[in-house]
Amino acid sequence: MLYFCILRKQVNLIWISSKQAYQIPNSFLELQQLDKLIVGKNCFLPENVHLLKNLRELWLKEEGVLNPPYGIRLSQSIKKLDIYYYGDMEPIPMPEWIFEMRQVEKIRFSVCRFATISEKINQLENLVDLDLGCSLSDLEMFPDLSGLTKLRCLDVSGESVQGQKLPPYSLFPQVLESIKMLKDLEYLDLSRWRPKKKTEWLVVDNKRHSIPDVFDRYPHLKELSLCGMKLDFLPPTLFELKNLKYLNILDNNLDSDEVKKIIQRLPDCRMDSDVVCYKPKRK
Repeated sequence: MLYFCILRKQVNLIWISSKQAYQIPNSFLELQQLDKLIVGKNCFLPENVHLLKNLRELWLKEEGVLNPPYGIRLSQSIKKLDIYYYGDMEPIPMPEWIFEMRQVEKIRFSVCRFATISEKINQLENLVDLDLGCSLSDLEMFPDLSGLTKLRCLDVSGESVQGQKLPPYSLFPQVLESIKMLKDLEYLDLSRWRPKKKTEWLVVDNKRHSIPDVFDRYPHLKELSLCGMKLDFLPPTLFELKNLKYLNILDNNLDSDEVKKIIQRLPDCRMDSDVVCYKPKRK
């Protein structure tokens, strides 16, 4: 299949996977129109992959994440990385080569077992979109992200998939502290963070539970997800997000009065909620 594609030099997407260890041949570099490459398990890139001048998007999985060729660091064209590191592997530090990809604008850590994330992640000065959801289960410390000043979209949800354990709730206040300087965020996903014990709740008011009131930090937010957090009420500054166009509050313990308050204070915000409330007709 690979050699067939090489004959068709206008191809712009390749997905390569193998049951056995497979070194992608140098002839693959003839695909100068290639802009998206998905490299599956057991597949390894050629050293001079940086010669693919139109390659914009690269997906790496498992062994390819651990041992990419040095040439990948020389690429100036790759703008998006999708990283998958899961399965039977033990947790590892986030690989150092990622921090050298300073031209990258979007990174998605699909499902990754990372034991630590170095604050060298702040070297990714052009990063606009960062998805860490589903990759926080093995962390004990969350890194400071305050250097990612161009960041507009951030997913730091407490997701768990494929049998993962949930990340410890003690990580959640670290997340909030880490991102407090990212004032230009437009999309933020904080969903699925919930404590196992009642004593772990960060905000308690008359036996009702919520999260710290931090949303005045993000005046430009357009989309926000707080689903699956078992909240009884929402932080007050959330109702001041005048640019908010979408709010996901599914799978919480909010009553109809709380949802009506959103409708009244944020009339232009579309909302997904377990509580059905009808917007009043405008005169």
